[in-house]
Amino acid sequence: MYGIRNDALRRNRRRRGFTLIEMLAVMAIIAVLVGIVMGISRDASRRADRARVDADMQAIRDGLEAFRLESGTYPDSLARLGSDIPRNDPWGRPYQYQRRSRFMFELRSTGPAGPDDRTDDIVSTVGSR
Repeated sequence: MYGIRNDALRRNRRRRGFTLIEMLAVMAIIAVLVGIVMGISRDASRRADRARVDADMQAIRDGLEAFRLESGTYPDSLARLGSDIPRNDPWGRPYQYQRRSRFMFELRSTGPAGPDDRTDDIVSTVGSR
């Protein structure tokens, strides 16, 4: 009688915890899920930054057009537009403005990689020569 009871207790004791393989499997599943969530989050952040650049550039273009309607030409710098115009892109660098002619200008954000890498620049050219 005691022998049967001791065997049952030993079996219960062995089955209480998780095995090393089970723990590693759970950790691997968690790592895969974290990787997926991080990728989705990074992509969403990039899209949000790009949307902000588009909105900022539209606000700057509107300000430049209002200035041109008043003065007949685009300003020499963005500083002449007033304080309500966005000055910096989502990466903390100033928007670059260059007047190409009386009726043409270029706006540029150097993108997430910065001024050294021109491959991800976001450029908007408006007007005609």
